Amino acid sequence: MVLCRLDSVVAKVLLATLVAALLVGITSRRVRASSTTELVPAYFYPSGAGLAAWNQLARDAGSISIEAILNPAGGPGTTRDPKYVAVVNNLRRAGGSVFGYVSTQYGNRDITAVIKEIQQYILFYNVNGMFIDEMASSQENRSYYEKIYQFIKAMDSDFKVIGNPGMPYTLESYLVAADTLVIFEGTDTAYADFKPLAIAPWVANYPRSRFSNIVYGVGSATDMRRALAKAGQTHSGSVHITDGELPNPYRALPTYWSRQVAAIQAQYPSASPEGAAIPMGAIRRRGDLDIKPGPARPMTPPSVLTGQLDMPLHETRPTE
Repeated sequence: MVLCRLDSVVAKVLLATLVAALLVGITSRRVRASSTTELVPAYFYPSGAGLAAWNQLARDAGSISIEAILNPAGGPGTTRDPKYVAVVNNLRRAGGSVFGYVSTQYGNRDITAVIKEIQQYILFYNVNGMFIDEMASSQENRSYYEKIYQFIKAMDSDFKVIGNPGMPYTLESYLVAADTLVIFEGTDTAYADFKPLAIAPWVANYPRSRFSNIVYGVGSATDMRRALAKAGQTHSGSVHITDGELPNPYRALPTYWSRQVAAIQAQYPSASPEGAAIPMGAIRRRGDLDIKPGPARPMTPPSVLTGQLDMPLHETRPTE
């Protein structure tokens, strides 16, 4: 009964996803003038200054590649928020991508709760994939993250999965559980001593698109440019640098945001011709051709991952 129900829901969600993509006119992306992506934790509510920040992301998505992390309530929340629906669709229409924030508590969170949040994101918002936060880095937890990855891909094979262990000590084998790994998240001071290729030399064996750095507490535009140069040295294909501080460094865009956009354009010119159209998903899969871990394995059906998970689900995904 659960298997039949989930198969029916998955089919409807995938159909609705295709319709949504057509409605917002985002069936393809154009290569920007930069080969480095801005991975923005957009942890600001789309009202007032927060709405202005979301609109700024949409405007800049025509200049650089932008991936925004959506986090309505430490997760998707219990209901769709029309204001988030509007800014998500606006950013995607402009060429940006949006990823739903999901906490895993370093592998200690019940996987059924994680999967429920993933389903809610897909049903509530027009996301491109998931940002899996608080990712563990031990061999015993890897299967937990592989199951999450396989579930996301079973929902839509074009969904991208970004995992955030926040450090370079993650095992190389974790690359089978994420398309991109955030191998640094921390302060500007700690970033100055960050040498991932010394700690984890295997990083150099993969495309830059597989790795990301997020740096906070970077106080000035001058410091931002220095950190951006460092990101290039760490084999990072995506980055976010902000002057925000703990406890929430991501409550707004950095004060030097426009200069960061310009610096990325200037520092990382694309090797691809400007305006060359690439189907959605191809940007991610192009790098995946170089992945060295073993042969691809069949995806685990959603029913296997969820066990006897039985929860009310909406019949279709929103298309506004």
